[in-house]
Amino acid sequence: MKTRALSSLLLAAVSGLCPAAAADADALWKTKVLPLLDTQCVKCHGVLEQKGGLELDTVEGLLKGGDEGAAVIPGKPDESPFYTYLAAGSDPHMPPKKQLTPDDTAIIREWIVALGEPKTPPTETTAGAAIPAEPVPAEPSAAIDFFLEKAWAKSQITPAPVSDDRTFARRVWLGLAGRAPSLEELEAFLFSPSAKKRAELVDRLLASPDYARNMREIWDVLLLNRPQGGRQKRRTENGWFAYLEEVFAKNRPWDEVVRELITARPDSPERKGALWFLYERKNEHQQIAEAVAPVIYGTRIDCAQCHDHALAREIKQAHYWGLVAAFTRSKNLDGGAPGVEESAVGGFMNFTNLKKESQPAVVTMLTGVTITEDRPAEGTKEEDTPDKYLQADAKPKVPKFSRRGALADAATKDNPLLARAFVNRTWSQFFGRGIVHPADEMNSRNAPAHPELLDWLAEDFRG
Repeated sequence: MKTRALSSLLLAAVSGLCPAAAADADALWKTKVLPLLDTQCVKCHGVLEQKGGLELDTVEGLLKGGDEGAAVIPGKPDESPFYTYLAAGSDPHMPPKKQLTPDDTAIIREWIVALGEPKTPPTETTAGAAIPAEPVPAEPSAAIDFFLEKAWAKSQITPAPVSDDRTFARRVWLGLAGRAPSLEELEAFLFSPSAKKRAELVDRLLASPDYARNMREIWDVLLLNRPQGGRQKRRTENGWFAYLEEVFAKNRPWDEVVRELITARPDSPERKGALWFLYERKNEHQQIAEAVAPVIYGTRIDCAQCHDHALAREIKQAHYWGLVAAFTRSKNLDGGAPGVEESAVGGFMNFTNLKKESQPAVVTMLTGVTITEDRPAEGTKEEDTPDKYLQADAKPKVPKFSRRGALADAATKDNPLLARAFVNRTWSQFFGRGIVHPADEMNSRNAPAHPELLDWLAEDFRG
């Protein structure tokens, strides 16, 4: 949550829109073919089912083919069953009982033709060594422009012209302060003689109370959804709004904030509102898990409740129920001040896959990290004894081994997805569309428009 990174994002607003992908086989697959197959084909030829032994949700699956042999002959659409079966009157015909539009079949044909094109070898010097990569500028806004301009040149895109001062001011005030500038504020900016007045305006707004309030309103909705009924009053009374404002006013490290939200054990009265993220959900552990996932992974995992994700192969049913299990020992305190205690025992659960097989729910991260625990033998009852807690008489109780604490560690240490999720969400907030879109679906089904830029922003944010 570095001010430097946020300033850079705003200054980059003058650079224009994100480019479309280049028309090569890989780009065609990601931007046109795969979205088409997701809606028309993968229900029967994907993760959950492979009719005829054919998988159509990966290039590798298509090239491998199915029970009847090859589905695609690179460069030869008229010899590729994947294309010829789409024609009206073909037997067999795909998709069954439906005819794709001419535009859709043209996309498939274009992609198969592109598959047969020779790949461009890397440019080499006369000495045979690869030309070294151009160094990335050290200044953040210049680095962002560097990656955008590189992508525009590759895609032969002419960016929009730099916005005028009046347009820039309105964008920045609305984006950071959540309001339009007053006449006096606007005129002071427009007539400023400073050559750095745009950067100075961004810095001034980032330090203003309007910025903290605006970010509080945005992240309140992202983390807890829009308040309904008496929720807004309760969020105010229990310090949630004050907590969010403090987070952004003091530009606190994002990993610390995420840890506080997951553990719900604030270390000072000023940060008591952090526990409201869990407390408002009233022991609904699935709701909690579904809210945590976009924050720590950048993607929703709701689709993996009943089966492995039907589109994003890396998201398994075990990930969903493992994240739920991280909170099954947690319970809101009844009466007195709000709190979310955690038991040292119990909370073990199983889930059932589509094959009706029962599996233990173990906290398993998308990063590959697994939080393991010794399960009691079947029929054995665990004893909830005082020695299993940091303080036996404390309220709320904190176990010596805390699942929430272990999850917080896994989510905030050696988890590159955490930074990527935040910078992509921030980009989406300021520009209306994430580098990965949708902003809460950063998974293998949604490629970043600017992968190098996303990598750089995430690394800069972590730094």
